[in-house]
Amino acid sequence: MTEYRDYPYSSVLAPFIQDYVAEKRALGYIYNVKGYQLFRLDQYWNDNGYKDAAFTPERLDAWMCSLPGESKSSQNSRIGAARGIARYLNTHGIKCYVPTLYVGKDQKQIHVMDKTELAEFFSAVDSYQPKTHKPCDLRMANEYPIIFRLFYCCGMRNNEVCELRKTDIDLENGIVTIYDGKKHRDRLVYLPEDLLTLIRKYRRYLEKDLGVKSEWLFPGRFLKEHVLKTSIDRIFRDFWNKTEASKHCDKRPTPHSLRHGFVVDRMSDKGIRDQIILVLLYDTAIRADELIGLDLSDVNIDAESPYLRIRGKGDKERVVALSEEVIPLVKQYSSVFHRDMRKRSEPFIYTTIKGVTGRMSERNVERIVKKYADIIRKDVPDLPDRIYPHLLRRTRASGWYRDGVPIETIAVILGHSDTKTTRKSYAKPSVEMLRKQMDVGDNGEMIVPEEKQLWKNDEELARLCGIR
Repeated sequence: MTEYRDYPYSSVLAPFIQDYVAEKRALGYIYNVKGYQLFRLDQYWNDNGYKDAAFTPERLDAWMCSLPGESKSSQNSRIGAARGIARYLNTHGIKCYVPTLYVGKDQKQIHVMDKTELAEFFSAVDSYQPKTHKPCDLRMANEYPIIFRLFYCCGMRNNEVCELRKTDIDLENGIVTIYDGKKHRDRLVYLPEDLLTLIRKYRRYLEKDLGVKSEWLFPGRFLKEHVLKTSIDRIFRDFWNKTEASKHCDKRPTPHSLRHGFVVDRMSDKGIRDQIILVLLYDTAIRADELIGLDLSDVNIDAESPYLRIRGKGDKERVVALSEEVIPLVKQYSSVFHRDMRKRSEPFIYTTIKGVTGRMSERNVERIVKKYADIIRKDVPDLPDRIYPHLLRRTRASGWYRDGVPIETIAVILGHSDTKTTRKSYAKPSVEMLRKQMDVGDNGEMIVPEEKQLWKNDEELARLCGIR
């Protein structure tokens, strides 16, 4: 049964507020929160000594201002309460000003833990020893390292992890199935190999060492129930408070901060990867298949003149120089995606799917190029409808030609054995080049056409002009 909260209204507004709230509740609204805001408005009316119920902009000016430490949602709620009762008063013949101010929404301040904070946090999790030796506390101490890693390594939500059943995890293939997630959506989550190993070990401990029989992957204190979301919130705070970072952090993180960390890390890494794909396609004018065919050993950034060794059409090898601006980007990418530089036979550009690393597909490169073209299209409306990797190659080659690079040099960079191919497909003069060439004569000077008089005398001139 719904419990209504009533407040002791006492100003001249009191009878109107009481009738207004009763009317709203008769329509099915609970109106407890708005009722409280109207109670505050009632007190505000008393404090200012207003003797009638008429609303004016001057009377409501202080009411609509933000209070110290007040959120925008709370301020909007107060203003909305005043707006509602003002409209009600107008319908009862009391002329009132209706406030329309909306102050916007609060910007949520999310704390994304950095690498140092994450290291300190997981150190506290992994070294945790329960204060008691109760079987349930000892068992749950083994759950926490996996639970918090599922947040950070897989981006799962608190309730999704807590409510996992054993049958939701495919331990052979490392796949977690989330049923009825947010907005009732199902999805698959792929486990990193090291986390999959931890879960397998935990399952053996749970079933063989303890003999626990529960449908839940993470049983709570009672085996028939899963671990509670509120319990994970509490133990998260305990672990966080053990870190040095907690002493200097203004915004306290929550378990959801680990999920945000998962997203930020993946976006940052993918952004670095996508950037190097776009930069190399344009800067070197190599083909998409040549890019994904690069091995780590083909990228030579420590040479006196940094270069890429390209295997082009017909297995022909060529060398393409890297510009100075690109070198730092290649180094940044390598530091993230190739921490072990000794594995020289690894693909330079790769993807990892279901724990298996392989060369990126040409289709995926096309998708990345299209994605960023779509992002900037609203700011660059003249962008062609279709943007694809080879267009970057053509654009770069045409730019070299327009800048005066010899056609023979461009052919070598592009890997063409015949300059006719280069000239036909890439050596496209711009309108400006055509105009300049049209204005220049055989001797390299501007052409000034010789002018000839079209009339013999003034009389004929007048006749040509139509005035005779």
